[in-house]
Amino acid sequence: MAGRVGNCVVRVGFGKAEVGVPDAAVMQPTRALWIGNIPTTTTPTALHNLFSPFGTIESARVLTHKNCGFVNFERLEDAARAKKALQNKEALGPGTGAVRIGFAKVPPRPTPSPNPSMTTDSSIMEPPGGRKRFPAPPAPANIPVDANAAAAAAYHTNMMMMMMAGMGGGAENRIPISYYASIPPIPEPNPNRRLDASRLREIRKRLDNGHATPKEVESIAAECMDECVELCSDYIGNTVIQKLFERCNENIKARMLEKIAPYLAAIGVHKNGTWAAQKIIDCAKTSTQIHLITTHLNAYIPPLLLDQFGNYVVQCCLRLGAARNQFIF
Repeated sequence: MAGRVGNCVVRVGFGKAEVGVPDAAVMQPTRALWIGNIPTTTTPTALHNLFSPFGTIESARVLTHKNCGFVNFERLEDAARAKKALQNKEALGPGTGAVRIGFAKVPPRPTPSPNPSMTTDSSIMEPPGGRKRFPAPPAPANIPVDANAAAAAAYHTNMMMMMMAGMGGGAENRIPISYYASIPPIPEPNPNRRLDASRLREIRKRLDNGHATPKEVESIAAECMDECVELCSDYIGNTVIQKLFERCNENIKARMLEKIAPYLAAIGVHKNGTWAAQKIIDCAKTSTQIHLITTHLNAYIPPLLLDQFGNYVVQCCLRLGAARNQFIF
């Protein structure tokens, strides 16, 4: 379509939808809010603090590359009040621009496993200070053959292929393992995390340039230590963890691995975390590090092999050598 405004020709056509704006199909009220036009320096903590006066918040996250974020309330009424109060306001401070707020799709809550031995709410650990950690790993559970026939068949097929390729053997006397029925998911990021995206970029840049001294690397590792588990699955944090395992001394790597190892299977099937998990295994050198890895992965081998990301984690374990990778078979 074309026309004139004064002496200028005006052409009108269909454009590309703005990135990050929720679908029109989900504009009906929900308990999840999309917040657009936010500064790139905005952190999940800042969003949490901004919206918490309106009600209990389930989670808050920021997509810095799209200048938007999401806040999930526990109640729809609280989300609606927050949207009405903050819409088109400079809610994040003078000069930051008016935020745009819309309703968004509510992320699904993790469904409890039918297996009574899997994780329950009582296994969520609340350390001093109220910072919620990942769920404690569930107790092992034997996979019923009749309920998981397809999974068992695929598992044995993978095992046969690996053994035929000459990557294993000598498992005749292996002690039977009780396998986990599934891998527990990684929960929503902690909104009170100290290391935000901006700080993680600074750290990654410092580690990438190759000029950081061993003492500086040790200082960075100490800064990341308390949050290293969550950083493994962060889209920037996982690259920082990879660099630290490449450059830290063996004692620091062991300390980080003591925190990460209980969640290594969950990290290994995450789209970001799988890269950190593979690097951690590749960089393991001491018997203590390798023992932590194998001990916490051995009961998860079937679901790892059947996962699009997890099977690469198992392949990394093969490189530990025949004397150490027998837990796979």
